[in-house]
Amino acid sequence: MRQACDNCKYFSFRFYRAEYNYFVALGEGNCGVKKYTEEERAKLPFDFVCDKWTRKNCKDTDMSQIKDELSEITAKLIAIVKELPN
Repeated sequence: MRQACDNCKYFSFRFYRAEYNYFVALGEGNCGVKKYTEEERAKLPFDFVCDKWTRKNCKDTDMSQIKDELSEITAKLIAIVKELPN
């Protein structure tokens, strides 16, 4: 597995709320270990990964929460499809 911020356990993606109340990842986020200023980030190499990088552990994920969110998404998609013209 490649080491990158987006697959570190300390990294949190930023999301925005789109129409129909679903969230879309922006492809950027925040590091839970160190806050870099804009000037510091500009000086870092493109593929920089800090020494605190730790693999995301899927076991830490709350599967019941994911199932609930998927159920909500499914219900919203069904409602959208019902509103479409035949």
